[in-house]
Amino acid sequence: MHWGVLEAFIVLSGSATAVAFLIVPGASVQSRLIGLGFGVLFVGYGIYAASQSSGILLVPGGVLAVAVVGLFMLYQAYRDRWARRSVEPLPPGTPGARQCLSCGRAFAVEHSGPCPFCRGTLAPPVSTQGKE
Repeated sequence: MHWGVLEAFIVLSGSATAVAFLIVPGASVQSRLIGLGFGVLFVGYGIYAASQSSGILLVPGGVLAVAVVGLFMLYQAYRDRWARRSVEPLPPGTPGARQCLSCGRAFAVEHSGPCPFCRGTLAPPVSTQGKE
């Protein structure tokens, strides 16, 4: 076998693709299987190319593209997970809190953007003035 930089890159990229798609939290089974399939395909192609004694090695652009997509999905999933940990929901019924319309969790008025737990829409803060 002849292991060059490109063969090693294809095998490492295929391995990273397979692992990234498998460990992404919240990914569908179909996404996991597609990512695993591409990873195994690239690893197999890298080993096949390394076993050739002569010829031209064609490196498909998909090797890099699929690996980048897998790593981006992994980054997004862990970024969302950290966002969930950094925001503590308030007890339900807290005066002046913004409540998620999907999951019902309440957050401080200063929290902007979607619900960090379910990505649902947050209702405007409930005004406590004028109520006795």
